[in-house]
Formats: sequence, C-alpha cells, structure tokens
Amino acid sequence: MIAAWPQTTCPLLEFLVKWNAIHQFFLAYPVVPVNGVVTLSDRPGIGMELDDAKIDKRTELSF
Repeated sequence: MIAAWPQTTCPLLEFLVKWNAIHQFFLAYPVVPVNGVVTLSDRPGIGMELDDAKIDKRTELSF
C-alpha cells in the first residue's frame, strides 16, 4: 500500500477521477482527494464499508 511508504519513496498517488468513482460506487465512504491530498481513513480494518442503500440483493458465491 502506498500509504505505508515514506513520502520520499513515493511522493505521488495516481487518482483517476472517473475510474475511482466507478470502483467506489458501493462504498459508504469513498476516497476523495481534498485539495489534491488523499487522507487515510481512521475506520477499523481497511476503512471500507458497503452502503446498504445501494445494494439491491446479496448472494453468497461459492466456487
């Protein structure tokens, strides 16, 4: 993860506006840069939570 690296090692983060919006559609708290800066979430785990209002149906998949 880029956030685990020192800023001197990786000073930039590529954020594709349209692509990230599509990939984060179902998230309750999408990652959005503010003034060009992406701030890490302080939520537990990896900070991702699904927005139940955007989910019509859940199906358990098994392979």
